Amino acid sequence: MLKFVAVDPSIPALGLVECKQLLMHFGVDQARIISEYPAGWRDSFYRAAETRKNEGKIGDVQLQAMKRYYELRAKKKMLLPEMRTFEQTKAWAENARAANGTRPFDAVIATEAHDAPNWIAVDLGLRDGQESIVAQLDFESGCLSAERQRFVLRSADGILSAAASILSNSRQILFVDPYFDPLAERCREPLKQLLEFVSRAGVKPSRLEYHSMKKGEKTLPPERWEKAGATKELARIIPKGMAVRFQVWSERDGGQEFHARYILTEHAGIKFDQGLQESNEAQREASMQQVDLVEEHIRSEVWSWYFMESKTFERVGGPIVVKSAR
Repeated sequence: MLKFVAVDPSIPALGLVECKQLLMHFGVDQARIISEYPAGWRDSFYRAAETRKNEGKIGDVQLQAMKRYYELRAKKKMLLPEMRTFEQTKAWAENARAANGTRPFDAVIATEAHDAPNWIAVDLGLRDGQESIVAQLDFESGCLSAERQRFVLRSADGILSAAASILSNSRQILFVDPYFDPLAERCREPLKQLLEFVSRAGVKPSRLEYHSMKKGEKTLPPERWEKAGATKELARIIPKGMAVRFQVWSERDGGQEFHARYILTEHAGIKFDQGLQESNEAQREASMQQVDLVEEHIRSEVWSWYFMESKTFERVGGPIVVKSAR
């Protein structure tokens, strides 16, 4: 659901108006992210702004205001890293054309024209010092439009389509569904596709966990997972070289309810109305669920519930670490 946009760092460096009117459209709260292309994008932006100041095109007061506004928007996580090649000896636009041709960005905002459908070139010649060139950009339609919520099929493909953008650049990933059943294929298949996507993206998570809940006698207790064949089934779907830590919880009397379903990362989170499991086969091609990109303060709060030392819920047994059997 997040859109990753490559932005020539010289564009927000044009002046305070451009800086504010462009960066205000980026952040997890906008469902639109500036791809950190190149690595050190902020430094490139600062250098370009410093150059404008040295050329007498902006003053020091304006430069400092631009930096302050950048830091303000950075708290909204408007800039996130992506693993792409950038050759320092080549210009930004040349690098962006090559990277976009290999693995397209959701959109590219540049100062040079290119014929790719997701490439938007702003015309610097239209800038008269009074009107921002950002007015040339349409954030409501086309490749720059973004959505914070939508409907997806209750299928493995549908769940992945909602989560792919937040998984592709994350090192810490939490799957949260109170109704996860390790013996049910409708629960394992979405997890399989999610993990395979993470593996294909070259992501090597430092934290990869699945959190579920004990729901009465129907829940398979963790101490019986191995005997019941649950760990064996899970090991089959986990990509080579990967391991997932599973933790079952129970609610505390008078405490927080364990109900909502999420995929959370250190950067963003998505809430799933019906959960991370497929609907029954007869309904799979028609059954939909709403998914929502959660606000950062919500993501941060929910994230804190699922540390092993958390007191929000009661741990049911120790975590079960399942390694790939592939």
